[in-house]
Amino acid sequence: KRLYLVAVEGGKESRGMHQRELADFLVRRLGVWRALNLDGGGSTSLAVRPLGEETPVLANNPARGAPRPVPNALGIFSTAPRGKLAGLVIRGPREVLAGLDYVFEVRGYDTYYNPYPVDAGQVKWRVRKGSGSFEGNRFRGEESGTAVLEAAFQGVRQEIPVKVVGPADLEGLEMVPGTIKLDPGQEIPLKAQVRGKDGRCWVLPAAAVRWEVEGAAGTVQNGKFSAGNEDAAGKIKAHFLGFTAEASVTVGIPLPPDVVGHWACAPVRELIGRDIVRGYPDGSFGPDRAVTRAEFVTILARALGWTAPGDAELPFQDEITGWALPGLKAAWSRGIIGGYPDGTFRPDRAISRAEMAVLIARALGLPGACAPAPFKDAGQVPSWAREAVRRAAAAGIMQGSGGCFRPTTSATRAEVAALIYQSLLYVR
Repeated sequence: KRLYLVAVEGGKESRGMHQRELADFLVRRLGVWRALNLDGGGSTSLAVRPLGEETPVLANNPARGAPRPVPNALGIFSTAPRGKLAGLVIRGPREVLAGLDYVFEVRGYDTYYNPYPVDAGQVKWRVRKGSGSFEGNRFRGEESGTAVLEAAFQGVRQEIPVKVVGPADLEGLEMVPGTIKLDPGQEIPLKAQVRGKDGRCWVLPAAAVRWEVEGAAGTVQNGKFSAGNEDAAGKIKAHFLGFTAEASVTVGIPLPPDVVGHWACAPVRELIGRDIVRGYPDGSFGPDRAVTRAEFVTILARALGWTAPGDAELPFQDEITGWALPGLKAAWSRGIIGGYPDGTFRPDRAISRAEMAVLIARALGLPGACAPAPFKDAGQVPSWAREAVRRAAAAGIMQGSGGCFRPTTSATRAEVAALIYQSLLYVR
């Protein structure tokens, strides 16, 4: 009382079967006692109409990826009249991620296994076992486990088990990328995904994620982050199923708070953007903090793109901190820096404005100046720095304050930033 239609296909996934192997398969595996080998070759195709469906679909995978014309075929057709509704077939995923909506549909068949029309609006859905809920034909799971879903139509019921991947099955939530840098006014789509404890990942629809922006960096709408019109920094947080992930976001070049409104705000902004100067770990810049000799040479070398020869050695007797060695070696190899008569460099000593003028005049090769330095305290400039101060002033790179140059005063980070900024404009 049972008829088998068997298709054997060779290709990438299978080498196929010889006739003896096919006969053995039919007898031993299926219990067939009479069989007919209709055809053999790469054109073998098997089409079936799934239960409850109107249209046949290809059931096997032909070697060339699609069915081809064939010289012979065997077809089975039902001539039975339309019968009463006998059963339902539920179409939908067998595994779902908690917190997301999944659509389920119902197909019907009659007592003769022919399709039976089902009015989707009349189907009643419920979760018979496990956690989750329906809204129409959309199911949303809640907790890890198996949920049994039930559909009912015209007194006929059908249920299917669905595995719900819930919080207990997940490792956590991730945002990709973890760092976002944009110019003011730019947009970028956001991506969040959950990773299971088994290593699998599920990319989440943006609408399923609760987005939060810390700081004044911008806003999130429809899964896109829109940067604000001002320089800012902050975080974007994604929330899903009790998990939280975050990405740092930078819009433009956010300034340390102690620089905002400072007279050196513009040059500091430019140099931070070029990664020539940096702030401190606590987020401050320290514009009025004194700069050491090693720090100034390091900033100067970074601004001018100097690199040290591989065999460069420093002649100084005192110890130089590792972070300062590349800049000092680069400056020494170019004849920009020198030491004190005792053979030391004194890297941790605050650099004076006069010393800074000498180094910048050498580094930029500033031309000579005919006029004397236009400062009230020009007579206080050490003899070894007078020419350099005149050149730096004539080039517009160094300026005084209140008409004074203050040659022996320690240079501040704000003054260094202004000097380096003017130097870059000079060499442009």
